[in-house]
Amino acid sequence: MIRSSSTIAETTDVVFEKPLTAVAGARGAWSRFRDADAHVISVLEMTHPIDSKVSLKTYETLYAAFQAEIKTVQTRTMSDKAAKTVQDVIKVSDQWHALALQLLGKAPARTIPSPHVMTRLEKGVAKRLEALVSITIADAQALRQETASQSQSLSLWSTGALVLSLIVGILLALGIAWNLTRPLEQLKQTMIKLSEGDLDQDVSAIGRKDEIGEMAQ
Repeated sequence: MIRSSSTIAETTDVVFEKPLTAVAGARGAWSRFRDADAHVISVLEMTHPIDSKVSLKTYETLYAAFQAEIKTVQTRTMSDKAAKTVQDVIKVSDQWHALALQLLGKAPARTIPSPHVMTRLEKGVAKRLEALVSITIADAQALRQETASQSQSLSLWSTGALVLSLIVGILLALGIAWNLTRPLEQLKQTMIKLSEGDLDQDVSAIGRKDEIGEMAQ
């Protein structure tokens, strides 16, 4: 069955929903991580004095939002490269998160986490998140091109099928017309010769079981 252009458009929208959601999730994760990191830095630098419990609660809320965005990307990734990058982000961000909890006083620490290590992990997460955004965008663009190509092929196939149907219909109509007009013309010529006195004419259509046969009788 030939699909209408509106059906193709609806299908295309469904197909694009997954990669576009992944792109939005990757960008959201990057934004949420920056918020969490900025909060940790402000607490450590004491630029905005705040109760430790409130500070910890704020951080956990920000980091939970980051994790939610990462989970969205994880369930919407379109390529192995994107899936691997998500796993890398989770691995490094978990390490950064563990140190952040120690610095904010929730997790016990035998030694004070080195700021150098914290900075290194933060840059590692940021680098992987930037890569994730680029990969999800590339995946969405690749899918768009592939879908556009498939839609064009389907459109050409539909047009070809329609043209073929018209040709077959015309040929059938011509065949039916020929099947009707030829015996009528033969009957006409036979009747003319009979009217001229030539009684040896063979009425070939007399054996037909349709209106032409009835006329021949």
